Amino acid sequence: MHKQIQSAFALYSSGQIEKALDLLKPLVDDYPNEAVIHNLSGACYSSLGRLDDAVNCYKKALIIKQDYAEVHNSLGAALQALGQLNDAVKSYKNSIAISPDYAEAHNNLGNTFKELEQLDAAINCYEKAIAINPNYHEAYNNLGVAFQRFGKMNFAVKSYEKAIEIAQDF
Repeated sequence: MHKQIQSAFALYSSGQIEKALDLLKPLVDDYPNEAVIHNLSGACYSSLGRLDDAVNCYKKALIIKQDYAEVHNSLGAALQALGQLNDAVKSYKNSIAISPDYAEAHNNLGNTFKELEQLDAAINCYEKAIAINPNYHEAYNNLGVAFQRFGKMNFAVKSYEKAIEIAQDF
């Protein structure tokens, strides 16, 4: 089973999503209590834009393993893409509660708060993400956007400059 999961992950990582799903579908039937299989299936469906299917897979993974921070984060992203922002906030907060140093979850939570026009909360999340990972150029960029929306242009420019300093091709 592990070899098949690794093969499916390699296919997923190389952009061969349909082939990865073809490998995963029988594994879901044969090993219904393996959270990692449901998680990877969810990632594949998400990549294909089949967000409802992705949400279902992530929820199955969480039934099996409730403390799976990465799945809570991925579920949040799918829910956010579906416009279910309050549910996305809950998922990201669950992810952070399990793994407080999960910079990506803090950044994603910030993005959701930004969509909800809760800019103070968004800025706080981006700053936490940056405190965890000082080289997180996406978080600096998102922080700049939030500051810009807030009308704090000096802070926005500094955030954008830091993002470019870290990732010059950004």
